[in-house]
Amino acid sequence: MDFLDHALRYLQAGQAAMAESMASRALAAGSDEASALSLLALARSAQSKPRDALPLYRRLTALQPEVATHWSNLGNCLCELGMEAEARDPLMRARTLGADDDAVHFALARMYSVLGPAAVGLEHIDLALERAPGDPEYRLLRAKLLYTLDEWEDANAEIRKLMAQPLDQEERSRFAN
Repeated sequence: MDFLDHALRYLQAGQAAMAESMASRALAAGSDEASALSLLALARSAQSKPRDALPLYRRLTALQPEVATHWSNLGNCLCELGMEAEARDPLMRARTLGADDDAVHFALARMYSVLGPAAVGLEHIDLALERAPGDPEYRLLRAKLLYTLDEWEDANAEIRKLMAQPLDQEERSRFAN
């Protein structure tokens, strides 16, 4: 049985707990360490377990320091934990290595939303939204940044766009906080 293949399929299907189990089994079976660690970290992140994912992302950056995605994932994980100041270096490293996807721009926007300047955070969330226009978390962060910048009308327009999206009850509850 190819545990890595199963882990990837479960992760793509939104079954993060099963992906975590398969990735753990792949790691124990001696599969490619970086691939298994990556799937395990992503599965834990998908289950809102950033504390469990953090050491895995750190290990990945040590194993493969030239892979921009590992640095971006580490930065995002640190932001999840409220460690935005510590996220700066990994995110800058990801950008230096060529990361330009929505995830790295979202993480940078999160970091700048806490550390400032908020205007730079707004630039990054706009880039994230260009790449993934339907992501509700990106819209919410954009609204928060606009409120921070006292751009009330634009912020309210973002909230209206967010509420017009087909969000499930869990997402609506989470965004209300």
